[in-house]
Amino acid sequence: MVSDSLFDNPFTPGYRIPPPYLAGRDEERRRIYELVGATASRRCVAKDIIIYGPRGTGKTALLRDISHRIETEHKNATILLIPAIDLEASEDVGKLLVREVGRPLWEAMKPESFGLNWQGLEAKWNKGDLSLSSVRKGLSAKCQRNPLIILVDEAHTLDSEVCRKLFNEAQTIRGIGGPMVVVLAGKPQLVGVGNRSDVSFIERGETISVGLLDGESSAQAISIPLRRERMEIDGEALQRLVDDAQGYPHYLQLWGSEIWKLAKLKQKNHIDASDISVVMPNVRKEREAAYAERFNSWMGQDRLLLQKITGRLSKSGMVAEPRMEEMITEELKIQGRQETEMERIYGKMVETDYVWRIRGDKTLMPSIPSFFGFLREAERQKIAERKRESRRGGAGS
Repeated sequence: MVSDSLFDNPFTPGYRIPPPYLAGRDEERRRIYELVGATASRRCVAKDIIIYGPRGTGKTALLRDISHRIETEHKNATILLIPAIDLEASEDVGKLLVREVGRPLWEAMKPESFGLNWQGLEAKWNKGDLSLSSVRKGLSAKCQRNPLIILVDEAHTLDSEVCRKLFNEAQTIRGIGGPMVVVLAGKPQLVGVGNRSDVSFIERGETISVGLLDGESSAQAISIPLRRERMEIDGEALQRLVDDAQGYPHYLQLWGSEIWKLAKLKQKNHIDASDISVVMPNVRKEREAAYAERFNSWMGQDRLLLQKITGRLSKSGMVAEPRMEEMITEELKIQGRQETEMERIYGKMVETDYVWRIRGDKTLMPSIPSFFGFLREAERQKIAERKRESRRGGAGS
């Protein structure tokens, strides 16, 4: 039988919280470790790394995974896992690097001499000792002993100047022999941040996109953590769960959490299709609340435009990027608005997890497939309500 405690739930349906099992990301983990592991082994790599994808697809989990692996296998390396908010201005990059120099910087800052006078302790510095060049040399020297790996989460919020400064400094340190690598993880806008930074971001970085999971990986994200806890889920139940989650890692964790809680309450260690039916309303309630939050950020004519675009898309939601731009422009014209608003509307679609695309692919895809269904249902309900109002108006005349 399972434990009575409800507080040992292995599933983590919260953003920026790692799942109990990182399913379907073996290739991404391999590509990240090739560069980060080489750096930790005191080799200077040619590229930094950018990990991007929609919210809730496991980017933070990848950062934590690589951080744990380096801590385990490379005790000499220095790992900094920081949120982007800690780097609000380009000066913060300099402060971060200065802080990591440690003793070499202190040696550069030590006074030449101490003395006493009637006012107390007096220290004299050679002003030329401390410079940006000195800091870089000190950091390079430290990195040769303790390679530096900087992991930045929510990096799509970075200011373009911060991004430019961070990558330029990393490249400079590597250029003078210091093993150092920067890994940025964020939503699809992150690629745009890099481009605005004028640092040839795409060419200089190893870009890794993180999207939806396939069916097999989705099933493993549920079944493996359950099995570790001596709990099983039958094939029909697992398939219903996987179909409903549509490969979205965050919703897989939500499903896992709900079936775990039900099993605890029922004191059972086997999940079947009837259990899926019981927790389905809770899962849908949580999911629709998340959709409503995204949808409510669209106001007025922008909201109407979004619904019109959704209605024009195929059921899969897949569309070529140029065609999406054309549709936005067409709907703007219908609304009597300026075509120049197209870029803003398109950017908001990416920002609110409506669509995204993989680098090198011109096909846009839904960030969360079932979000399209939510929007279509909202439009159907609105039309039905108008018809009801029309009938009521006709009956009263």
